[in-house]
Amino acid sequence: MNLAMIYYMLSVLATAVMAANVYRAFKLKKAIPGGEVGEKWNRSLYLILFFFAGYILSPLLLQISPEFKDIIISLVFLFGAVFVFLMITLTFSVITLLGVKK
Repeated sequence: MNLAMIYYMLSVLATAVMAANVYRAFKLKKAIPGGEVGEKWNRSLYLILFFFAGYILSPLLLQISPEFKDIIISLVFLFGAVFVFLMITLTFSVITLLGVKK
């Protein structure tokens, strides 16, 4: 088995897991009330969808130039960092809303 085949198999597996995450994210969205928490969750959901699109398109990465691939990887890093920031902010908002924060 060559490396390209392993890459494609891992991409399919990762895309399947991400599809389950997207489903769960939309299911969770229905349970989140509006307001500040709901607004932050919607931003997170947009990033989840962005990452899911990236997972779907990832097999095309073997077909593009190395320079363009580097830009795509850099964008994934950037949006990943933004996603982590939003999730931490959302967690703080939920903790504050629940009155658990000291």
